Amino acid sequence: MSADLFVVKASDQMLGVVVWSIFAGIVIGILLSVYHKYVLGIFVRRLLEAGASSEGSALTMDEAGLGKFRLLRLITSRAILGSGSYAKIVRSPDLPYPPPLPKKGEKTPPRKIDASTRFYIPHDMQHRAELTYTGGARTIIWALISIAVLLAIAFLSFYIVPALSEMFANMFR
Repeated sequence: MSADLFVVKASDQMLGVVVWSIFAGIVIGILLSVYHKYVLGIFVRRLLEAGASSEGSALTMDEAGLGKFRLLRLITSRAILGSGSYAKIVRSPDLPYPPPLPKKGEKTPPRKIDASTRFYIPHDMQHRAELTYTGGARTIIWALISIAVLLAIAFLSFYIVPALSEMFANMFR
C-alpha cells in the first residue's frame, strides 16, 4: 500500500514539473514577443513614420527621437549589430551589411554605432517590419489573455491527466 502511495506522489510531482516547465517556456516566449514588438519596435516604428526608406532619407537615433533614452539606444544598437532579424530589417549606410567576414588569422573588424550613424528600412523590408514591430495595444491584451488561458489549462491538467491516466490503466486491466 505504501509503495502505491509513493508512486502516485512521484507521478504527481513529475506532472507538476512537466506542466509548469511547459507553462514557463510558453510565457517566456510570449513576453519575448511583446519585448520585440514594443521595445525594439520603437525605433522601427519611428523610422517607418519618418519615411526613412533609403540611404538618402536615413535618420540618426537622435533624429528618430531616441536621444534621451540611453537604455533603449543600447538595446537597439546591440540588436542592429547582432545577426538576427532586426539587423536584417534596420540597415545603415555607415555599416556594411552583412558584416564583413574576417580574413584567415584576423579578428572580426569592429562595428560601432555612434551618434552620427544613420539608419533606414529598405523598401523590400518595410512590410516585414510593419508586421513584426507594429501592433498597438491588442498585442498586450492577447498576451495577457494567452497567459490567463495557459494558467487555467495548467491547473486543469492536474485533474485531467491523472483521470486520463487512470482511465487508460483500467482499459488494459
